[in-house]
Amino acid sequence: RLAVGSASSLPQRVDADPSSHSFAVSGAAPGPSAAGAGTGAGTRGDGPDAANGQEPCGFVTFADPHGSQYDPQTRGFWVDIRMSVHFADGSSQSTMLDYPWYYPSEAANPWSDQNLKDPAFPTRFQPPPPSKAGAEPALVQYVVAHSTPDGMTLLRDCPVTSPTYPP
Repeated sequence: RLAVGSASSLPQRVDADPSSHSFAVSGAAPGPSAAGAGTGAGTRGDGPDAANGQEPCGFVTFADPHGSQYDPQTRGFWVDIRMSVHFADGSSQSTMLDYPWYYPSEAANPWSDQNLKDPAFPTRFQPPPPSKAGAEPALVQYVVAHSTPDGMTLLRDCPVTSPTYPP
């Protein structure tokens, strides 16, 4: 599952051009890819689960299409994020986040060389800064709504259905 960090506890990048950051939604993807991937869960908020208060099923994946950028002032890393949400019906939606994620050290960065080798290393969702939160697209708001304050998604695993074959 994914985790969500507190935007208010993150340093703000002052030299960034907000339009240069794209956004993506992602979730529980197995293992790292060339771009790096995180783990999470997600699906649409409609249907019977939404009516009875249970979290929907699905998963979220994250990728760092531009790699990590070291910030010598903070000694941390800024990462542009592509997020993908995979829904119960097999469809998915993806977006580039319009804000970078920040990691205070290489050890905390899920896309560092050491952490990419550990398939169990969590990628925790970092919500948008308060100044952007209300204007974020529905996909980002969906992930925020289905995540804990520490960045873990609340989405359930979807049931596995056996394929049916015609007689």
